[in-house]
Amino acid sequence: MFSIKRSLFSVSAILMAGIFLAGCGNGGSMRTITAEVEGVSGEADAACLYIDVIGNQANSPLVTTEVKGDRFTLELPETVDTKLLRPVSSIIGGGDGATISDLSAKACEATIEGLKDGSIAGRFCYERDDNALYAETYIFYVDKDVDITGTNEDGTKYSCNLKKGWNFVADIMHMQGNDPNEMTTILPEGLMWDFY
Repeated sequence: MFSIKRSLFSVSAILMAGIFLAGCGNGGSMRTITAEVEGVSGEADAACLYIDVIGNQANSPLVTTEVKGDRFTLELPETVDTKLLRPVSSIIGGGDGATISDLSAKACEATIEGLKDGSIAGRFCYERDDNALYAETYIFYVDKDVDITGTNEDGTKYSCNLKKGWNFVADIMHMQGNDPNEMTTILPEGLMWDFY
């Protein structure tokens, strides 16, 4: 058994959006992200995949693509430089109670930043915020298949089946009832792309 930590990003206003993920099913590795974000035209002229290597700061750009109207497509790299990877236990979090199937697995977290004239103008996020639940997704690269399961001391349930390559992980907070918060690779319905 191994303890892990969880982090949350701040909540922001939602813009209307849609998504198509090529090569990605729930819980599977993905190679392409195509997003349609209503209202982003004119706000961002490029989308750039960054690796977060020093705590929520965008650096180490990997891939940049043009935003055409309200849409962009990112071709994700097959691998990530091993210098950018850290133990999965330090990337995906929780606390006592959650188990990592392979402690040698390494990972990194990525963000998709919106650029305007070469400068960061905002961040693209894939999330849902309504009366039933709040869900925010994170993009992780892992260097091998690894599962994170169990419930930590704060009651968060982990059901992450990460495949070698790029994965979405949803951080779900249920707004009604007594269901526990979740970190899962099974994405809930109703997620939309936002830009803020």
